[in-house]
Amino acid sequence: MLGQVVKHVRAKHVMEVTRHLLLGEPEDVAECIDFSANGGKQELNTSYIERLNATFRRRLGILCRRSRQADHKLENVQWAMWLGGTSYNFCQLHHSLRRLSWLRSAKRWVEFTPAMASGLTDHLWSGGELLWNKVPPPPYKPPKKRGRPPKSKSSVVLEHHAIV
Repeated sequence: MLGQVVKHVRAKHVMEVTRHLLLGEPEDVAECIDFSANGGKQELNTSYIERLNATFRRRLGILCRRSRQADHKLENVQWAMWLGGTSYNFCQLHHSLRRLSWLRSAKRWVEFTPAMASGLTDHLWSGGELLWNKVPPPPYKPPKKRGRPPKSKSSVVLEHHAIV
């Protein structure tokens, strides 16, 4: 599913907001929108992605020109984005993801990371745990065989010619 929110701005004020559904069915999008996080409205908004973008800008000075020298290699910026994104998802509790829990007959709030909320992990990770975690490699796929396929004996047709 993919949606677009266009904010029409005049003199630093949002005059109009246009929402478009680019990919997916409206019924599926309606099921995925969280009413409580959306102010009780069932419409597309940009709050989560804007928060994520603000987090990246705050953590990476390269993205908002707050560093003495911007990084000249795109690969370094990509690695910094991956590190910032994984620490955001695994090592930081989010207030908007907290749920009310009744553990030992006492009501209390339980906070989650985005990775915990999506079921990827069951605990808050430390920075060391994130950096020392070994990610298994993808399954091995043998390379494609190049060139002409070998002729097997079953596919060879023998012809006999009689000399008269």
